[in-house]
Amino acid sequence: MKKLRHAIEYLTGEMLNKGRTPSIDKDQIQANLILMACNRQIYFECPVSPTDSERVLAMQSLLLARTPPHTEEVEIL
Repeated sequence: MKKLRHAIEYLTGEMLNKGRTPSIDKDQIQANLILMACNRQIYFECPVSPTDSERVLAMQSLLLARTPPHTEEVEIL
């Protein structure tokens, strides 16, 4: 994704540097739109990473589920 973003930035920057001159052709715009569509598709297909707090809560619930229930202490005389 990083290389794809750099390609989009490069093409966009190139078009902006040319301004509204006739040298900007439809092929450049089409190429940029294709790269942007690919980037969007890849982005939405990536799984969502849990936050640190979500990871801690998940780990905590796993640990609590594995802990045996507390038994009452019996006093031995």
